[in-house]
Amino acid sequence: MNCKNCQVSLKVTDHYCHECGAKVINRRLTFKHAWEEFSTIFLNYDNTFLKTYAHLFTKPHIVIGDYINGVRKKYLNVVSYITIALTLAGFQVFILKNFYPETLDISQIQGSEYNPMNMDWFFDYQTLFFFLNIPISAFIAKISFFRQKKFNYVEHLVIMAYVVGQFTITSTLLIILSSALGLNFYLIGNILNILLIIYTTITYKNLFAINMKETMIGTLLFFLILTITFIAGSVLWAFYLYQSGAFENLN
Repeated sequence: MNCKNCQVSLKVTDHYCHECGAKVINRRLTFKHAWEEFSTIFLNYDNTFLKTYAHLFTKPHIVIGDYINGVRKKYLNVVSYITIALTLAGFQVFILKNFYPETLDISQIQGSEYNPMNMDWFFDYQTLFFFLNIPISAFIAKISFFRQKKFNYVEHLVIMAYVVGQFTITSTLLIILSSALGLNFYLIGNILNILLIIYTTITYKNLFAINMKETMIGTLLFFLILTITFIAGSVLWAFYLYQSGAFENLN
């Protein structure tokens, strides 16, 4: 028989391909087998997802540093991790808009009358914002820690992808729980953003192995550049909405 992935010849007794390492599967896909695949990847602590998630809390610099240095089997790879995060983010939007729409009431913060359509544009473009956040943040981090030459831009992408993925997965679970308790989405989101700043700062400090002074300088520079970028991006986005006539739907 041949490997179904690389077509190399295998023995009948082989359980794994000696060429590509793929598991030999000769059975039809059933719910039982699908659950076994899912649980092996996501529910087994010794196997990827839960281990990656737990260790990104306790020692994020080790998880990220190992991946950058070539360790690929110990933790879930960054592409898979960010894909899971994006999937959960979409699930969160579905839950909030369909079961807890009152938690999206922004009038508690800005004092104006609440119109659910006002924030629909944000949720519609959430995936775009999600993906843009990673390369932009990675670029700003590269500039902010310009004195540290340890990582190139692609490696900063990996760092930010893991950080954003961890934040998204955690915040999704907390926001759904808080929404079930009747807490406002935006208020909880602001609190979580503060925690994200702290988490990112600690992660970079440990990755670069620098003192607190250098860390704070890099962090302050990061948010200064991020603020300028956000203002410029907001102006361009408002101009796009105005030109496309989308502003009429926000009134």
